[in-house]
Formats: sequence, C-alpha cells, structure tokens
Amino acid sequence: MDSPFDVSYTGTHFFEAVPGELWSELSRVDRFESWWPWMRDVRLEGTALSPGSVICFRIDPPIPFDLRISVSVTGSRAPEWIQGDVDGDLVGRARLELVPDGDATSATVSWDVEIADRKIRRMIHVARPLLLWAQRWAVEIALQGFRKHLRHR
Repeated sequence: MDSPFDVSYTGTHFFEAVPGELWSELSRVDRFESWWPWMRDVRLEGTALSPGSVICFRIDPPIPFDLRISVSVTGSRAPEWIQGDVDGDLVGRARLELVPDGDATSATVSWDVEIADRKIRRMIHVARPLLLWAQRWAVEIALQGFRKHLRHR
C-alpha cells in the first residue's frame, strides 16, 4: 500500500527458542495480554494459528485513540509461517515467518495495512509521525514482553 494512511511494517527479530517452541507459545492466545500490555479484549474463534481461525483484539496505544482489529488466518504451515487478513480499524494482510538458526529462530513479521477508521484518517495528516512512533513503540514492547516470557517459561 502506498498512501498517507499506510502503516505497513517489516522487521526481522531473533529469539532464543527454536521455531516449534515459538509456535507453541504463540498458540497460547489466552496469554497475549500478559506478554503485550497494549493488547486488550483478546478473543479467539477457532483453533489458534490454524486457517479459518480469527483473533479479535483492541490495541490500546499511548496515543489518544485505540484500534479494534481482527485477523483471519488464511494460511499456515507449523512451525514455519502464518498469514492472515487484517480487518477493522486497520485493513490489509499480515505474515509471520519463523526460520531456524541453530537453537534459536529468526522471525520476520510484516503487515501491509492501511488505516480504515474515518476519525483516525482525518487526524493522520497532522498526526502521522505520532502514529508511526506508536507503531514502533508497540513493536518494541511486544518484543520485550515475548522475550521476557520465553526466558521465564
């Protein structure tokens, strides 16, 4: 997507666990809010990380609005990759790829999404730097929380 409403992201991150361990932990949707403090009201329909399942949640960032999101899993191959369609206040696609690296994993996460919420779209012309900062903040907090969980499991 290439518009002022685009909030896409791609990043590769390293974890001290093999892909199967990461996959197993990521299937524990009931724990998401404890790992990722900006994620609220998490609800899973279906079997976690399986095609056809849907996870719905609210993002509560450090800016004056929140986002309601649902991700419908469109494909997955355990423990290698998962992809899904994003809907709600953001729309687009997301993907996670897990590549073994010895006793660890290189994880590439990407989302190609656009803001759909009309109120946020009106604000974006003046608040885009703030929104992008909030996205970086959310990614960093997510990484810290999940790594902490992996160390203490």
